[in-house]
Amino acid sequence: MTVRGEGRPKGYFTADGERVPGVTTITGRFKESGGLLYWANQEGLAGRTLQEAREPATSTGHLVHSMVEAKLHGQPLPDVTSLEALSSYRAWLEWWEGSRLEVVATEIPLVSEEHRFGGTIDTILRDGKSRLCLGDWKTSNAIYGDYLLQMAAYALLWEERDQAPLDGGFHLVRFSKEHGDLEHRHYSHLDEARELFLLLRRCYDLDKLVQKRAK
Repeated sequence: MTVRGEGRPKGYFTADGERVPGVTTITGRFKESGGLLYWANQEGLAGRTLQEAREPATSTGHLVHSMVEAKLHGQPLPDVTSLEALSSYRAWLEWWEGSRLEVVATEIPLVSEEHRFGGTIDTILRDGKSRLCLGDWKTSNAIYGDYLLQMAAYALLWEERDQAPLDGGFHLVRFSKEHGDLEHRHYSHLDEARELFLLLRRCYDLDKLVQKRAK
């Protein structure tokens, strides 16, 4: 039986009521912004506002994600007319049916009491050898290091709660924003990404203290 979580909350809180940062908030604080600035400049030169440029990518990702979630829960697919979203979904479906993976849980918001951060896991899977795996779905034009950091952080959250190792590794599925192509990668471990995320978690707190003192 698939366990469906509550989805992404408006905030993450520890048991003692402290609001803690989410995974993407931590990784985003130290993200190199050169590529984003270049993209924003190109969109401006094309006569599009930032909101106009961002919305198609966001809506495509949301549509594909909603179709994938509906399939995984045995629900009717949403009425989608976007060719990009439909193409992405069909590519995902072909991969999924041949993967022999089954869903254990989806959309689970968790908080680490030890490391004081939160995050919402896309999917916990079980492979053909009964090993647990973490699945993550991304809509982008490339695979970035941030994605590995995020998955490593989600593994920390899952293992702290259930003490169940993800011995089946990590499945990352990327949907192309432009053409609906699909790319799948499997990582047996993300030890380096885990170590880096924990360093960034510490740096996040230190950076806040430095910025506060500079004011």
